[in-house]
Order: sequence, then structure tokens, then C-alpha cells
Amino acid sequence: MNNAAKKISWNKVSTFQRIFTVVLLFLMLISSFFTYYSVPFNDSYDEFYQPADPSDEGIREISISPAVTATSIFHIVSLIQAEPDEVNAVYHSVSEGSPSIYNDAKGLAYLVVDSFEYSVIVNLHYITLMLLSIATPVFLFIILTIILKKYLKTSIYKKHFAVYCGCMSLFRVILRSVPFVFFIGFIIPQADMGPSAMLLCALCIIGAFVHMVCSHIKDYTKAQRRYRNLIQFVSLISIAVSVTFAYFSFKSNFMLRTVESLFGDITLIDITKIFSGGSFSFDEDILPLAVGVVFITALICAFRSFCNNLCRLSMATVHRKRYETVRPDAYIAKTIYPNIIAALFFLFINTDITVVFYDSEFEHFVMMISCILLTTIVEVLIVILRSIFCVDLGNGGRYAVLDGSTYASSTENYEIQTIKNNKK
Repeated sequence: MNNAAKKISWNKVSTFQRIFTVVLLFLMLISSFFTYYSVPFNDSYDEFYQPADPSDEGIREISISPAVTATSIFHIVSLIQAEPDEVNAVYHSVSEGSPSIYNDAKGLAYLVVDSFEYSVIVNLHYITLMLLSIATPVFLFIILTIILKKYLKTSIYKKHFAVYCGCMSLFRVILRSVPFVFFIGFIIPQADMGPSAMLLCALCIIGAFVHMVCSHIKDYTKAQRRYRNLIQFVSLISIAVSVTFAYFSFKSNFMLRTVESLFGDITLIDITKIFSGGSFSFDEDILPLAVGVVFITALICAFRSFCNNLCRLSMATVHRKRYETVRPDAYIAKTIYPNIIAALFFLFINTDITVVFYDSEFEHFVMMISCILLTTIVEVLIVILRSIFCVDLGNGGRYAVLDGSTYASSTENYEIQTIKNNKK
């Protein structure tokens, strides 16, 4: 009777988590149809990564939303075929026109087409902002549809454990993806975050903390509770490190200095020339561009730690590979690449492919690098502390915590298989 009571208790908690996840995703889907970013309507692309100037408050801004992006695609096609006088007419029309989906779409199309000839990195950033604004609601709709179709109800074949794990596995996908909507806009000082970007990230954080609280009302053993507290406490520390990393990245003007030092005035046309004639022809002028791309990918990988820790905090760590279910509690390997690139930076100092910082920016950059190293140390700390304080916890108990399940609920796997065998 006692075991049955414990099992019913877990079922109630897991049912709440599933319902909460569905409601959260529904709110995120609604939130994804508003403005993601606002960028200045300015064709001085060398100022794109400059710190925002308070005196520029009156400048015309373009709002990037799913509706604006979808409409801008038609304007991009027409502008590519337009004469220079027609393109200039569009610029003046948008500058003098009032904000609307139609005018903002024309303005966004102008910025994309015009920046193509002046700056590869700015052009790609505009395209990325557009893709995020239109792909995010589609992505959220697909995830919500899968949950409603496969993981909303239990059945004789899919009991609470299987349905719960499937739901949380998809929630993990959300936590690993959606925060990049905020990150991509964050590294553009000139851009302002719109309500969609802010709401989506806020809902991700709320979801992670609600699931964290739910993990504290489940029936775990003393050893399991110790293990759960350990990884959640360390995850909170790592999240704080990631926030500090983002702060020093912004203060050091890392993106601005990388663009100034390594990308220069390289355009997409310059890049396509490398492959002219159907063969690859490497140009020494392209080497700084390649190094710049490596630095930016390292920046993105460093931010990935924040997403991983949101997953670990909420016990949404389970993901499925072919023929196996993976339940990670430490992400050491995923933090190595940014450290390698940080070390390479110091090897490039005083060369033609170094990033040049000014005044106190270099000090902030060193603090940013220190945060990257701290991220790796925190991941190693989980393994060390687990071996010290959780020596009495076997893999079964550890996996139950990472699954968000309990010993009682895990027996459903056996029950499901028994039912299937009896039906044959």
C-alpha cells in the first residue's frame, strides 16, 4: 500500500509537469509572433556593432517579426532586380514612412540587399535575425504538436514514465535552442530586444525553475536527494558564471573588435571568388575571416553552457540516440572547444590575425576568458563531488534522478514490456 501511494504521488507530480510544459509551450508559441528585434535603419554598416549612442534615440528603427520577415522576402526579390535609383527611392520611402509591417519589410529588405555589397558579417547577421524570427514559431509549433500527439495522454502501452520522459526530452530541446534567440540579438549593441525575444527567454527560465521545484517534491532516497541537490547547486553556479561571461563579453566589445580586426570590408562577393572556376583558391586575405569565424563559433559554444545548465537544473537532461538513452550530468567535453580557441588567441597576439582591444577592453576580455575556464572547472567539479559525496548511489539511483523519475515509477518499464509480451 505504501509503495502504491508513493507511485500515485509521483504520477501526480509528473502529470502536473506534463500539463505545465504544454501550457508553457502554448504561451511560448503565442509569444513568438511579436517583434524579436529592432535594428536601426542605417546603411553605415561599420557602426552595426558599435555601442549604442543615447543621442541616436530619434533614428528610424526596423522591427523584425515573423510577419515583417515573411513580407520582406518579396521585397528582397524585387530589390535584387531593381535599378540603383529605385533602390535609393526605397531608402527614402522607408526613412520618411511611419512604422508598419509593409514599411519595415521594405526597410529590412533594403538592409539585406545593400549590406551584401559592403559587409559579409552584417549581411549574415541580418539574415540570421530574419531566420530566427520566422523559424522559431514553426519550431515551437512542431514541438507542441509532437507533445500533444504522443505525450499528452497515457495508455496501456505508454504509461506515466514513458510519457513523462518523452515530454521532458522535448522540453530539453526547447531549452537548448530557444535561448539563442536572445543570444544572437545580445551581441549586437545597436539592436533592441523585442517582446518575443524577452518573453521566450523568460518563459524558458521560468520553466526550468518550475521543473526544478517539482524535482524536490518527488520521493527520492537520501542519497538521491544529496545527488540532486549537488547537481542543481553546481548548475546554478555555472549559470551565474555564464551570465558573468555574457557581461564581460559585452563590456569588452568582443564582437565589435573581432569584426574590426578580422572581417574588415570583406563581402560575400569576395568569398565567392575563392570558389571561382569550380576550384578552391585560398587567398591570404581570407585567413583573418576564417579565424574570425572560429572565434565567433567559440563564443556560441561558450553560451551553450548556459543552455545545458538550464536543462540540468530542470532535470531535462535525457536525450535519445539510436538504440540508447543518454542521461548526462556533466558536459566537460562540450566546454573544451572554447578553451582551445581562447588559448589560440594568445598565440595570435602581435600577428596580422589578432583581435585588437583598447583601454580597459582587454581586461574585460581576460575576465571573459576566465569565465570560459571556470565553466570547464565547474563541469569537472560535478564529477569530483559526485565521487566524494554520492559514493553510496549506484547508476540506477543516479539515472532515476536524471530521468526525473523514482524507483517506483521506473518499474513501469517492466510492466509495459510484460503487457506487450502477453499480447503476442
